[in-house]
Amino acid sequence: MESPQLFEDLTTATLTGWVDADAYLQGVAINHDTMPAMFIHHPTIENSRIDHTDFTPMQTERFEASDCVFKHCDFANVDLSEAAFYRVVFDQCRFVGTNLTQMYAANVQFVDCQMSLVWAPEATFKTVDCLRCRLDGGELSRAQTAKLTLTDCAIDGLGLLGFKLKNLDLSSCEFETLELDLERMRGLKVTDAQASLIAKRYLGLRVV
Repeated sequence: MESPQLFEDLTTATLTGWVDADAYLQGVAINHDTMPAMFIHHPTIENSRIDHTDFTPMQTERFEASDCVFKHCDFANVDLSEAAFYRVVFDQCRFVGTNLTQMYAANVQFVDCQMSLVWAPEATFKTVDCLRCRLDGGELSRAQTAKLTLTDCAIDGLGLLGFKLKNLDLSSCEFETLELDLERMRGLKVTDAQASLIAKRYLGLRVV
């Protein structure tokens, strides 16, 4: 996992400045701000830190962030389809109901994030870590993965249809049901108790 490369001296900025700067910001620090309720084409932010900021009014296409840290930010129910993230950390952010269809994420960490009902089918995950996140009821079906780790996450009802499950380790996660393909289960890592739940749902077996 590659860490974000932040500038040593960040310039204080606002999201209004993002709109006024041809939708491009670099080397800025944004704190306690709210995204203007207007459409922005391909907004890009690089080498920056964003704290306690509300992105829920965002209307955009092709959102792009690289070498950034987002902390306590709210992206709930925002359409971020086809977004691209490279060397980004999302710390204690909200993605409840967020549309991340066909997202591209490489060297990205989601830490203590609320991501229930997140919608991310056909996303691409290249070295992505989710630590202590809530993904219950989310959708990751048909995602392309090079490396995705889920550690101590709540994933009940997570959709994984068409998902490459080999070497995916769910042993530290909490769930009762998952939506996945029986023929793709080979190599999936789960605990004995989790295996019993999966066997009951997909094979009608009762492990005693």
